[in-house]
Amino acid sequence: MVDWYDCKIHCSKAGRKLVSMRTTYPEAIFDFVDLTAAEDSAVTSEDSNPISNLALMCQKGISAPEYATLELNCFVLDGTREIMPQSPEDIPFLSSDKSDDNCDISQSITVMFSEEHSSIGFSLTFTEQYPTEIRITCYNKGGSLLLAKTFNPDSQLYYCSMNVQNYSEVVIEFLETRMPGQYAKMNNILFGQEWLLSRDRIKTASIYEEMDPTSATLSINTAKIEIIDREGNFDVKNQDGLWKALQRKQGIRLIEHIDSSVTECGIFYLNDWESGDNIVSMSFVDALGLMDKTTFCEGKIYQNVAAGLIIEEIMTSFGTDNYEVDKEIAEVRLSGYLAIQSHR
Repeated sequence: MVDWYDCKIHCSKAGRKLVSMRTTYPEAIFDFVDLTAAEDSAVTSEDSNPISNLALMCQKGISAPEYATLELNCFVLDGTREIMPQSPEDIPFLSSDKSDDNCDISQSITVMFSEEHSSIGFSLTFTEQYPTEIRITCYNKGGSLLLAKTFNPDSQLYYCSMNVQNYSEVVIEFLETRMPGQYAKMNNILFGQEWLLSRDRIKTASIYEEMDPTSATLSINTAKIEIIDREGNFDVKNQDGLWKALQRKQGIRLIEHIDSSVTECGIFYLNDWESGDNIVSMSFVDALGLMDKTTFCEGKIYQNVAAGLIIEEIMTSFGTDNYEVDKEIAEVRLSGYLAIQSHR
């Protein structure tokens, strides 16, 4: 069992010196990003510069270099900026036109999907010269308007909160830049939000882990966390709250800080939650716990089949490719019968 606490100064008996002790506290990152939307997306734009690589737009973690460009008041002429190469391949979106003398611009990006998706909002990453006004419009499969909102970004990473259900088209319009004569630039779009829970939001947090030294049993590890909900994100009366995006497979990264060191404690998945008096209590299980709650229905009689292929069938049914199988295990030939049972 791991429990976190704050401990800064310890005072021993009278007359002795103060002794500094370690400071330890938790952090958590909730993943409210719909990765299926990114996989299903197709980005187009009639306003993109030919050097734009729109295929990068929906990839997580993309960060385009800050190139020197022919824009007014865009960067300091101190020789630190690299001149843009003739055919760069690492710029997701650069508009074809610049803004006018009033900073007004009219450029847009369209993201289309083959299936309907739902998000609590959109996280946009811009370059250093982020726009100061944008509009996001969402449509359903029939082309009907679902929701349109205007935002005023004030940082390179900007979250646009707009809870929208069953969209199949998203249009992002650039309306104003920070300075005249600037291009509209954007690195990527995430369909949702990575929500950081810092130490001032977490009331308690704990992890329970078991390990069988004989490896005869793979135990389910669990975690619990209590958070302070100041904004009412988990109040069911708040129709724009984060609670509407909670799913059974909702992932959370737990992180432990000990003085200056940072330890990743793993990814856990939401099992249950309840809210009251602005305190939200959540319980989590690890990936094995998630597999224990889902059913493998594709079992059959196997005759001299490689273990790797059987494992692949199970993991595909579970809905993940995030695993590795040792080569020696994968090549073992198996015969037998798998009935309907949990993926675990």
